[in-house]
Amino acid sequence: MKEKALALLACVFIALSASGFIYAQWNDLITISNTMEFGHLTLRFVEPLKCWDNETTKDVGKLNCYYTDPDTPEGYKALTVAMDNAYPHYEAHCNFTLKNVGDMTEHITDVIITPGTGLEVGETYLDANGKPIGWRLDDTVAHQQVLYIYLHNNTGMSLVCNMLWSEDDLTTPEIEPVTMEAELIVQITENAQECNIYSFTVEMNYEQVIP
Repeated sequence: MKEKALALLACVFIALSASGFIYAQWNDLITISNTMEFGHLTLRFVEPLKCWDNETTKDVGKLNCYYTDPDTPEGYKALTVAMDNAYPHYEAHCNFTLKNVGDMTEHITDVIITPGTGLEVGETYLDANGKPIGWRLDDTVAHQQVLYIYLHNNTGMSLVCNMLWSEDDLTTPEIEPVTMEAELIVQITENAQECNIYSFTVEMNYEQVIP
């Protein structure tokens, strides 16, 4: 009976060792030494990127729109928009592209707007599906509305919950997009200060789509 118990105990140790578990002390500390390799989940801003403003008769406001936080050669992690000397009713437009450069199908879970110096997020607006599509940025001192941001896909709805397939998962490319085009519109209010620079950064949160 004693020999059987010892043999059973030896089998337990062998099983634990084979599965990557190491006992430091009996029934005291377990260290997991297994290494598991998962898929590559990555969403990036990529070219093309096109920006313009609504100035027709005068050229006072200056728009600078560019990708930031590079992760080459896959793309960029963020989009930055900066407007210099923008005035009331000045409007900036930015068409950008998102791409699933990983090997798993994913969808956007949130849009992160990070205001630049002197600005703070005042309010968030939702589309008909209850997803974020607009943001109001206020002056951090006067707490007045300075600009409005609208960010939508090609159907005019929020980017949140939009799905992007991995190229490795494609079975019908015509209906399973790897990339997505989106538009960002910025409108300046009556409270804008002259000779000032207003800026903000856009980032995406995303996660794997589980069938």
